[in-house]
Amino acid sequence: MVHDMRPIVLDVLDALPEIAMMAYDRHLDVIGSTRKAQALHPIYLPGTNIARFAYLGAETNRDLQDWEHKADLIASALRSSLNRHPEDNIFLDLVGELTARSDVFARSWALNIDHAGQAAVLIRHPEAGELRLNQHELPLGGGSEDTLVVWTGADESSASKLAHLVG
Repeated sequence: MVHDMRPIVLDVLDALPEIAMMAYDRHLDVIGSTRKAQALHPIYLPGTNIARFAYLGAETNRDLQDWEHKADLIASALRSSLNRHPEDNIFLDLVGELTARSDVFARSWALNIDHAGQAAVLIRHPEAGELRLNQHELPLGGGSEDTLVVWTGADESSASKLAHLVG
């Protein structure tokens, strides 16, 4: 279940629509995103569970060379949040569902890697093609466990493609 986003987060997302960014909660549910992030990939639409979409969704680019790396980062983010809330039935149900339905998730979950908060990722966009992006994760604090994710081009070509995406 997606919770209400704090007004300041909504203000930031609304004020900067041309920046590719989104916010997610401790269950990895997208709670808000800019038009640019939504144009980047459907996983960033509000209400989407990132883990469920990534491991079970048909629109995930599993053929990209960094897919397993992204899968490992998502499992790590989920594990990190679960470690802070071991009695959370939403987490337990999600982990059970993903383990039963995704071999990739089961492998990533077993690795038990640390989530660094910053990564380089590849995204394939239907019009723009492949984009190499730097992904920056910023904890929003203020008593919440929400995280703001901002993407920037990792190279000149990707930065140009990202700038020209229409949201």
